[in-house]
Amino acid sequence: MIAVYSPYGASMLFKFLSLSVFLSFIPIVAFADLVELDSSDPLELLVNESLTFDPEQSDNPYSIVSAKDYKQLNIQPLYTDSIVKLYKDSSLVEEKLFPNDIYMSHYIGLDTVSFRDLNSDDPTEPKWVVYCSVDKITDAKTCSIFNGLNIFYFKRSNKPSYLVVGGENRDLLRSSYLRIDKNKPFKSIKLGFQRPVLDSILKEMISGKIIYIRYHKKYDEFTHDDEVSLKGFSNAYNTLNILYLKVK
Repeated sequence: MIAVYSPYGASMLFKFLSLSVFLSFIPIVAFADLVELDSSDPLELLVNESLTFDPEQSDNPYSIVSAKDYKQLNIQPLYTDSIVKLYKDSSLVEEKLFPNDIYMSHYIGLDTVSFRDLNSDDPTEPKWVVYCSVDKITDAKTCSIFNGLNIFYFKRSNKPSYLVVGGENRDLLRSSYLRIDKNKPFKSIKLGFQRPVLDSILKEMISGKIIYIRYHKKYDEFTHDDEVSLKGFSNAYNTLNILYLKVK
């Protein structure tokens, strides 16, 4: 059985949205209840459910939106090979399974995209979340990728992009370090990694497997080490760049 998120009956908040002050601009996004679907192959699921769904016979809380109705519903999917589900609470979610078993859920209208690893110990846990917003006064765009714990990347139209590593209560006034796989380590300037070194870091993160980070917490003289799997980061990063061009 494959567990698939549904925003229908959403009652739980993204538990990691409040873990960092960097995310204070992000609105509360609701998680969803789990709906079990009868399929042993996630890719087959995406194809078959659009062909076999019968709203009169099915207990599923959604229907598949036909591509011919996208214009009428003002739907602009991020990917041409995704599917869009219309839930009973009127929410629209674009979903896509990538070849590496990363499952994307794009909450249309919220400009929020979550990525889950169906092969992880907890396939219901988002590994990466992309969020985009537009400032109502300046029209400046900000898009971010975060893992809810200790990696935060921000792409901004009116200010330099940057990457911050470190968990809750990270001390921004002291340098941090990161290393992707066995590549050369990077040392941050204060307040994070910026260009030109940022471009090299992102390139390694896209193709890498593990990122190792070292940082200080506030009022703590000792450093803290973490390591994070980069599986799905490339999917999230590519999606961020697509969404960045679409948000207005």
